[in-house]
Amino acid sequence: MTDFLYEPQARNARLQIAIALWAAGLVILRLYLGAAWGVLALLALPLIPAIIEQLRNPRRWLRLTDDKLFWHDGFSDQEIALNRIAEARFDTRWDLSTRVRITLESKDRVRLPPTVTPKPDPFIDALEARGVATSRQHFRVF
Repeated sequence: MTDFLYEPQARNARLQIAIALWAAGLVILRLYLGAAWGVLALLALPLIPAIIEQLRNPRRWLRLTDDKLFWHDGFSDQEIALNRIAEARFDTRWDLSTRVRITLESKDRVRLPPTVTPKPDPFIDALEARGVATSRQHFRVF
């Protein structure tokens, strides 16, 4: 069976457009509404991590082979043997994001980092094809 590979890019058009719109909003606030520099500085704070992320563009990936699940989220690497996984649980949050919690045979739980979490449907199909039990919970708060 071929490996399931997911490699998201930090540099994407959606984030670049969001940064540009936020910055344009700050310019409009200053030019047309005369917003104070202190207020603009506070409103500009969310731009800093987004711009740093665009400049760094860390390499992230998730790979599912026939016997292991590997991922690298830009900071750390982890691998889990598929025969140690009791269940992969997919929780859909109220913001429509999906969190993946992997329960091991030893009852330990490992959360998949959101930065390497693929869309649920193809990932669930790939896990089930390799014999991993999955469950899906919609709109969980915790």
